[in-house]
Formats: sequence, C-alpha cells, structure tokens
Amino acid sequence: MTATVAIVSALGGHVGDAMSGIALLSAAGVAMIANGALRLPRWARLRGRQMDALAAEVANPASSHPRDGNPA
Repeated sequence: MTATVAIVSALGGHVGDAMSGIALLSAAGVAMIANGALRLPRWARLRGRQMDALAAEVANPASSHPRDGNPA
C-alpha cells in the first residue's frame, strides 16, 4: 500500500505533500510484520503441543472414549 501511495504521489507530483502519509503507512506495515514475527514462535510451540496430543490420541485409539456414548 505504501508503494502504491508513493507511486501515485510521484506521478501526480505531490511526493513532498504525501511524505507524512507514506511514513505512517511504512511504520504501520513494519509494526504489523514485527507483531507477527514476535508472536509466531509462541504459536508454533502451542500448535506443536496440539499436534503431539492429537498424534498420541490417534496412535492409541483404545484409550479414547467414544463421543456418542456407544461403544465401538
């Protein structure tokens, strides 16, 4: 989005007027990327634990309880 604003401003000859908006869009983009990058390791650990639990449940179906109350 920042690139689009910069290009359109350059084509219109108003880059100087749009610099504050371009800087704001750039900062917001960097903040969103940083937020995702910082949260990713925690999410990956959680997802790993969930997949390990699911794999254990699938590997040992005799210990699982039927969900509908009827024995299999």
